[in-house]
Amino acid sequence: MPTTYEIDVKYGFTDAITGANVPAQTVFTTEDAARFDNIIRLGLGTVRAIRHHKKGKKIIIHQKLLYKIGGIETANYNLARVFKDKNITFLFNNYDQAQLMRLAEYCDVEIDDNMRQYECDVLILANYDSGEIVLDRIKAKRVYNQCHADWLNMKKLDIWRDFEWQPDERVDKVLSVSDTTKRALKKTMGVDSELVPNILAPASELPMVFLVMSRATVEKGIDRVFKLHDEFVKAGKDFVIYLCSAHIEFKPEISDEVEKRPRIVPVQPSLLNMSLLKGADYLVQLSYNESYCYSVREALQHRVPCIVSDIPELKKVIKDGKNGYVIKDDFTNLDVDKIFNSKPAIKTAYKEELPKIWEQVLEGKL
Repeated sequence: MPTTYEIDVKYGFTDAITGANVPAQTVFTTEDAARFDNIIRLGLGTVRAIRHHKKGKKIIIHQKLLYKIGGIETANYNLARVFKDKNITFLFNNYDQAQLMRLAEYCDVEIDDNMRQYECDVLILANYDSGEIVLDRIKAKRVYNQCHADWLNMKKLDIWRDFEWQPDERVDKVLSVSDTTKRALKKTMGVDSELVPNILAPASELPMVFLVMSRATVEKGIDRVFKLHDEFVKAGKDFVIYLCSAHIEFKPEISDEVEKRPRIVPVQPSLLNMSLLKGADYLVQLSYNESYCYSVREALQHRVPCIVSDIPELKKVIKDGKNGYVIKDDFTNLDVDKIFNSKPAIKTAYKEELPKIWEQVLEGKL
Protein backbone atom coordinates (compact mmCIF):
# COMPACT_ATOMS: atom_id res chain seq x y z
CA MET A 1 0.00 0.00 0.00
CA PRO A 2 1.44 3.45 -0.90
CA THR A 3 2.31 6.07 1.69
CA THR A 4 -0.50 8.50 2.51
CA TYR A 5 -0.01 12.11 3.55
CA GLU A 6 -2.60 13.90 5.69
CA ILE A 7 -2.70 17.70 5.94
CA ASP A 8 -4.68 19.88 8.34
CA VAL A 9 -5.84 22.54 5.87
CA LYS A 10 -5.29 26.09 7.11
CA TYR A 11 -6.32 28.01 4.00
CA GLY A 12 -8.75 26.66 1.41
CA PHE A 13 -7.41 25.80 -2.04
CA THR A 14 -8.34 24.06 -5.27
CA ASP A 15 -6.97 20.55 -5.68
CA ALA A 16 -4.71 20.70 -8.74
CA ILE A 17 -5.48 17.09 -9.65
CA THR A 18 -9.25 16.76 -9.19
CA GLY A 19 -10.22 20.44 -9.42
CA ALA A 20 -12.26 20.05 -6.24
CA ASN A 21 -12.47 22.82 -3.66
CA VAL A 22 -10.65 21.94 -0.42
CA PRO A 23 -12.02 24.14 2.39
CA ALA A 24 -10.12 25.36 5.44
CA GLN A 25 -10.37 23.43 8.70
CA THR A 26 -10.57 20.07 6.91
CA VAL A 27 -8.15 17.17 6.44
CA PHE A 28 -6.69 16.70 2.95
CA THR A 29 -5.24 13.26 2.11
CA THR A 30 -2.99 12.44 -0.84
CA GLU A 31 -0.59 9.71 -1.97
CA ASP A 32 1.40 12.18 -4.07
CA ALA A 33 4.57 13.16 -2.17
CA ALA A 34 5.28 16.14 -4.45
CA ARG A 35 1.70 17.40 -4.03
CA PHE A 36 2.00 17.09 -0.26
CA ASP A 37 5.34 18.91 -0.25
CA ASN A 38 3.96 21.75 -2.39
CA ILE A 39 0.93 22.33 -0.14
CA ILE A 40 3.10 22.41 2.99
CA ARG A 41 5.69 24.73 1.40
CA LEU A 42 2.98 27.14 0.28
CA GLY A 43 1.76 27.37 3.87
CA LEU A 44 -1.74 26.16 2.99
CA GLY A 45 -1.71 23.63 5.81
CA THR A 46 0.33 21.72 8.34
CA VAL A 47 1.29 18.07 8.64
CA ARG A 48 -1.30 15.90 10.36
CA ALA A 49 0.19 12.47 9.64
CA ILE A 50 2.37 10.46 7.26
CA ARG A 51 1.45 6.77 7.17
CA HIS A 52 3.26 3.84 5.55
CA HIS A 53 0.56 1.28 6.49
CA LYS A 54 2.90 -1.34 7.93
CA LYS A 55 1.67 -4.49 9.60
CA GLY A 56 2.63 -6.06 12.92
CA LYS A 57 2.52 -4.87 16.52
CA LYS A 58 1.65 -1.20 16.72
CA ILE A 59 4.27 0.81 18.60
CA ILE A 60 3.72 4.45 19.58
CA ILE A 61 6.57 6.67 20.77
CA HIS A 62 5.22 9.88 22.30
CA GLN A 63 7.59 12.85 22.29
CA LYS A 64 6.14 16.29 22.98
CA LEU A 65 8.58 18.37 20.94
CA LEU A 66 10.72 17.46 17.95
CA TYR A 67 13.57 19.96 17.93
CA LYS A 68 15.84 20.80 15.00
CA ILE A 69 18.68 18.94 16.66
CA GLY A 70 19.25 17.11 19.93
CA GLY A 71 20.17 13.85 21.63
CA ILE A 72 16.63 12.50 21.97
CA GLU A 73 15.90 13.43 18.35
CA THR A 74 19.04 11.60 17.19
CA ALA A 75 18.31 8.54 19.33
CA ASN A 76 14.78 8.22 17.99
CA TYR A 77 15.91 8.76 14.41
CA ASN A 78 18.45 5.94 14.77
CA LEU A 79 15.80 3.74 16.39
CA ALA A 80 13.52 4.33 13.41
CA ARG A 81 16.32 3.53 10.94
CA VAL A 82 17.39 0.29 12.63
CA PHE A 83 13.82 -0.94 13.13
CA LYS A 84 12.35 0.47 9.93
CA ASP A 85 10.43 -2.76 9.28
CA LYS A 86 8.44 -2.46 12.51
CA ASN A 87 5.10 -0.65 12.76
CA ILE A 88 6.32 2.42 14.67
CA THR A 89 4.42 5.70 14.93
CA PHE A 90 6.06 8.80 16.43
CA LEU A 91 3.53 11.11 18.04
CA PHE A 92 4.46 14.78 18.54
CA ASN A 93 2.68 17.89 19.84
CA ASN A 94 4.99 20.23 17.93
CA TYR A 95 7.80 19.66 15.49
CA ASP A 96 10.58 20.91 13.26
CA GLN A 97 9.53 20.29 9.65
CA ALA A 98 12.91 19.06 8.39
CA GLN A 99 13.34 16.63 11.30
CA LEU A 100 9.81 15.35 10.87
CA MET A 101 10.30 14.59 7.17
CA ARG A 102 13.63 12.89 7.85
CA LEU A 103 12.00 10.65 10.45
CA ALA A 104 9.04 9.95 8.15
CA GLU A 105 11.37 8.20 5.68
CA TYR A 106 11.44 5.20 8.05
CA CYS A 107 8.26 5.24 10.14
CA ASP A 108 4.86 6.84 10.61
CA VAL A 109 4.60 10.29 12.16
CA GLU A 110 1.51 11.99 13.53
CA ILE A 111 0.78 15.31 15.21
CA ASP A 112 -1.13 14.87 18.49
CA ASP A 113 -3.96 17.36 19.00
CA ASN A 114 -4.34 16.30 22.66
CA MET A 115 -7.84 14.96 21.96
CA ARG A 116 -7.58 11.94 19.66
CA GLN A 117 -7.72 8.43 21.15
CA TYR A 118 -5.15 5.75 20.28
CA GLU A 119 -4.67 2.05 20.84
CA CYS A 120 -1.36 0.21 20.53
CA ASP A 121 0.61 -2.80 21.71
CA VAL A 122 3.59 -0.83 23.03
CA LEU A 123 3.78 2.79 24.18
CA ILE A 124 7.10 4.52 24.90
CA LEU A 125 7.00 7.90 26.63
CA ALA A 126 10.06 9.99 25.77
CA ASN A 127 9.28 12.78 28.28
CA TYR A 128 8.98 12.72 32.08
CA ASP A 129 5.68 14.53 32.32
CA SER A 130 3.91 12.78 29.42
CA GLY A 131 2.34 9.96 31.43
CA GLU A 132 -0.65 11.56 33.07
CA ILE A 133 -1.18 13.78 30.00
CA VAL A 134 -1.52 11.02 27.41
CA LEU A 135 -2.28 7.76 29.20
CA ASP A 136 -5.98 8.59 29.44
CA ARG A 137 -6.08 8.73 25.63
CA ILE A 138 -3.53 6.10 24.59
CA LYS A 139 -4.48 2.58 25.54
CA ALA A 140 -1.46 0.29 25.42
CA LYS A 141 -0.75 -3.29 26.44
CA ARG A 142 2.72 -2.33 27.63
CA VAL A 143 3.94 1.13 28.70
CA TYR A 144 7.54 2.30 29.08
CA ASN A 145 8.91 5.68 30.22
CA GLN A 146 12.40 6.68 29.11
CA CYS A 147 14.92 8.55 31.27
CA HIS A 148 17.69 10.44 29.45
CA ALA A 149 19.29 12.54 32.22
CA ASP A 150 22.06 12.22 34.80
CA TRP A 151 20.08 13.58 37.75
CA LEU A 152 23.06 13.57 40.14
CA ASN A 153 24.57 16.35 38.06
CA MET A 154 21.34 17.91 36.86
CA LYS A 155 20.33 18.65 40.44
CA LYS A 156 23.47 20.73 40.92
CA LEU A 157 21.81 23.35 38.72
CA ASP A 158 19.45 25.75 40.49
CA ILE A 159 16.64 25.31 37.96
CA TRP A 160 16.53 21.53 38.57
CA ARG A 161 17.54 21.36 42.25
CA ASP A 162 14.00 20.79 43.54
CA PHE A 163 12.77 18.64 40.66
CA GLU A 164 11.17 15.35 41.72
CA TRP A 165 9.63 12.66 39.56
CA GLN A 166 7.84 9.36 39.95
CA PRO A 167 6.52 7.43 36.97
CA ASP A 168 2.78 7.23 36.42
CA GLU A 169 1.34 4.11 38.04
CA ARG A 170 0.31 2.85 34.60
CA VAL A 171 3.96 2.71 33.47
CA ASP A 172 5.24 -0.89 33.45
CA LYS A 173 8.96 -0.08 33.36
CA VAL A 174 11.27 2.93 33.33
CA LEU A 175 14.08 2.70 30.75
CA SER A 176 17.45 4.36 31.39
CA VAL A 177 19.68 5.08 28.43
CA SER A 178 22.96 4.44 30.30
CA ASP A 179 24.42 3.08 33.54
CA THR A 180 25.03 6.67 34.60
CA THR A 181 21.35 7.50 34.17
CA LYS A 182 20.22 4.31 35.92
CA ARG A 183 22.36 4.92 39.03
CA ALA A 184 21.49 8.63 39.23
CA LEU A 185 17.76 7.99 38.90
CA LYS A 186 17.84 5.46 41.74
CA LYS A 187 19.99 7.61 44.03
CA THR A 188 18.15 10.92 43.56
CA MET A 189 14.55 9.80 43.19
CA GLY A 190 14.51 6.18 44.30
CA VAL A 191 13.23 5.02 40.91
CA ASP A 192 14.29 1.60 39.63
CA SER A 193 14.86 1.30 35.91
CA GLU A 194 15.97 -1.10 33.20
CA LEU A 195 19.14 -0.33 31.24
CA VAL A 196 18.13 0.07 27.58
CA PRO A 197 20.95 1.97 25.84
CA ASN A 198 20.41 4.40 22.99
CA ILE A 199 21.15 3.09 19.53
CA LEU A 200 24.00 4.31 17.35
CA ALA A 201 22.86 3.23 13.92
CA PRO A 202 25.35 2.17 11.23
CA ALA A 203 26.67 5.09 9.23
CA SER A 204 24.58 5.82 6.16
CA GLU A 205 25.38 7.67 2.97
CA LEU A 206 25.27 11.39 3.53
CA PRO A 207 23.01 13.62 1.43
CA MET A 208 24.61 15.03 -1.71
CA VAL A 209 25.93 18.52 -0.94
CA PHE A 210 25.37 21.50 -3.25
CA LEU A 211 26.95 24.86 -2.46
CA VAL A 212 25.77 28.25 -3.68
CA MET A 213 28.29 31.05 -3.12
CA SER A 214 26.73 34.19 -4.54
CA ARG A 215 24.25 36.90 -3.67
CA ALA A 216 20.67 35.67 -3.24
CA THR A 217 19.35 38.07 -5.86
CA VAL A 218 17.40 37.87 -9.12
CA GLU A 219 20.39 38.57 -11.33
CA LYS A 220 22.36 35.81 -9.60
CA GLY A 221 19.58 33.31 -10.36
CA ILE A 222 18.13 32.64 -6.91
CA ASP A 223 14.86 31.69 -8.64
CA ARG A 224 16.76 29.00 -10.53
CA VAL A 225 18.24 27.69 -7.28
CA PHE A 226 14.71 27.31 -5.91
CA LYS A 227 13.64 25.50 -9.11
CA LEU A 228 16.64 23.16 -8.91
CA HIS A 229 15.73 22.37 -5.29
CA ASP A 230 12.12 21.63 -6.26
CA GLU A 231 13.18 19.33 -9.11
CA PHE A 232 15.44 17.37 -6.73
CA VAL A 233 12.56 17.03 -4.24
CA LYS A 234 10.19 15.90 -6.99
CA ALA A 235 12.71 13.21 -7.97
CA GLY A 236 12.91 12.01 -4.35
CA LYS A 237 16.64 12.73 -3.95
CA ASP A 238 18.52 13.06 -0.66
CA PHE A 239 20.43 16.35 -0.73
CA VAL A 240 21.21 19.65 0.96
CA ILE A 241 21.86 23.03 -0.66
CA TYR A 242 24.02 25.38 1.39
CA LEU A 243 23.16 28.96 0.48
CA CYS A 244 26.10 31.15 1.38
CA SER A 245 24.60 34.63 1.09
CA ALA A 246 23.92 37.34 3.64
CA HIS A 247 21.35 38.91 1.31
CA ILE A 248 18.64 36.49 2.37
CA GLU A 249 18.58 38.40 5.67
CA PHE A 250 17.55 41.63 3.94
CA LYS A 251 15.09 40.40 1.30
CA PRO A 252 11.89 39.14 2.98
CA GLU A 253 10.55 37.58 -0.20
CA ILE A 254 13.77 35.56 -0.59
CA SER A 255 13.83 34.55 3.08
CA ASP A 256 10.22 33.36 2.78
CA GLU A 257 11.10 31.13 -0.16
CA VAL A 258 14.12 29.70 1.69
CA GLU A 259 11.96 29.02 4.75
CA LYS A 260 9.59 26.93 2.63
CA ARG A 261 12.47 24.70 1.56
CA PRO A 262 14.10 22.96 4.55
CA ARG A 263 16.77 21.39 2.34
CA ILE A 264 18.16 24.85 1.61
CA VAL A 265 20.39 25.77 4.55
CA PRO A 266 21.53 29.41 4.86
CA VAL A 267 25.20 29.87 5.75
CA GLN A 268 26.52 33.21 6.97
CA PRO A 269 29.26 34.40 4.58
CA SER A 270 32.77 34.83 5.92
CA LEU A 271 36.32 34.89 4.60
CA LEU A 272 36.62 31.22 5.60
CA ASN A 273 33.64 29.93 3.61
CA MET A 274 35.89 28.71 0.80
CA SER A 275 36.65 25.76 3.09
CA LEU A 276 33.05 24.62 2.48
CA LEU A 277 34.06 23.78 -1.09
CA LYS A 278 36.12 20.80 0.03
CA GLY A 279 33.02 19.11 1.42
CA ALA A 280 30.75 19.96 -1.51
CA ASP A 281 29.75 17.58 -4.29
CA TYR A 282 28.88 20.48 -6.61
CA LEU A 283 29.13 24.23 -6.71
CA VAL A 284 25.92 25.74 -8.12
CA GLN A 285 26.07 28.97 -10.12
CA LEU A 286 22.86 29.61 -12.05
CA SER A 287 23.38 33.31 -12.60
CA TYR A 288 21.85 35.35 -15.43
CA ASN A 289 25.03 37.41 -15.67
CA GLU A 290 28.71 36.64 -15.11
CA SER A 291 31.73 38.52 -16.37
CA TYR A 292 34.41 36.27 -14.83
CA CYS A 293 32.84 34.19 -12.00
CA TYR A 294 35.41 33.56 -9.33
CA SER A 295 33.37 30.94 -7.49
CA VAL A 296 33.30 28.53 -10.45
CA ARG A 297 37.02 28.84 -11.09
CA GLU A 298 37.77 28.45 -7.37
CA ALA A 299 35.63 25.33 -7.27
CA LEU A 300 37.54 23.84 -10.20
CA GLN A 301 40.81 24.66 -8.42
CA HIS A 302 39.58 22.29 -5.69
CA ARG A 303 38.36 19.81 -8.34
CA VAL A 304 34.71 20.35 -7.41
CA PRO A 305 32.38 20.06 -10.44
CA CYS A 306 29.87 22.83 -11.09
CA ILE A 307 26.25 23.15 -12.15
CA VAL A 308 25.95 26.36 -14.13
CA SER A 309 23.55 28.35 -16.26
CA ASP A 310 23.80 28.47 -20.05
CA ILE A 311 25.68 31.75 -20.47
CA PRO A 312 28.92 32.42 -22.41
CA GLU A 313 31.33 33.08 -19.53
CA LEU A 314 30.35 29.97 -17.62
CA LYS A 315 30.42 27.74 -20.71
CA LYS A 316 34.01 28.84 -21.29
CA VAL A 317 35.15 26.89 -18.23
CA ILE A 318 32.40 24.27 -17.69
CA LYS A 319 32.21 21.56 -20.33
CA ASP A 320 28.96 19.66 -19.94
CA GLY A 321 29.51 16.18 -18.52
CA LYS A 322 33.27 16.65 -18.08
CA ASN A 323 33.69 19.07 -15.18
CA GLY A 324 30.04 19.82 -14.46
CA TYR A 325 26.68 20.36 -16.10
CA VAL A 326 25.24 23.30 -18.03
CA ILE A 327 21.53 23.88 -17.43
CA LYS A 328 19.43 25.60 -20.09
CA ASP A 329 17.20 28.53 -19.13
CA ASP A 330 14.03 26.42 -19.36
CA PHE A 331 15.59 23.44 -17.49
CA THR A 332 14.56 21.12 -20.37
CA ASN A 333 17.98 19.40 -20.33
CA LEU A 334 18.07 18.92 -16.54
CA ASP A 335 18.90 15.26 -15.86
CA VAL A 336 18.57 14.84 -12.10
CA ASP A 337 19.63 11.18 -12.11
CA LYS A 338 22.79 12.03 -14.02
CA ILE A 339 23.69 14.76 -11.52
CA PHE A 340 23.28 12.36 -8.60
CA ASN A 341 24.65 9.19 -10.18
CA SER A 342 27.32 10.46 -12.59
CA LYS A 343 29.24 13.15 -10.78
CA PRO A 344 32.17 14.20 -13.01
CA ALA A 345 35.57 13.26 -11.61
CA ILE A 346 38.04 16.12 -12.14
CA LYS A 347 41.54 14.68 -12.13
CA THR A 348 43.51 17.88 -12.68
CA ALA A 349 42.97 21.07 -10.67
CA TYR A 350 42.06 24.10 -12.74
CA LYS A 351 44.85 26.63 -13.38
CA GLU A 352 45.16 29.93 -15.19
CA GLU A 353 48.35 31.72 -16.17
CA LEU A 354 48.84 35.03 -14.40
CA PRO A 355 48.01 37.85 -16.84
CA LYS A 356 51.33 39.50 -17.68
CA ILE A 357 49.53 42.67 -18.68
CA TRP A 358 49.11 43.47 -14.98
CA GLU A 359 52.84 44.22 -14.80
CA GLN A 360 52.28 46.98 -17.32
CA VAL A 361 49.25 48.31 -15.44
CA LEU A 362 51.05 48.41 -12.09
CA GLU A 363 54.08 50.07 -13.65
CA GLY A 364 51.86 52.57 -15.43
CA LYS A 365 53.15 51.45 -18.80
CA LEU A 366 49.94 50.30 -20.43
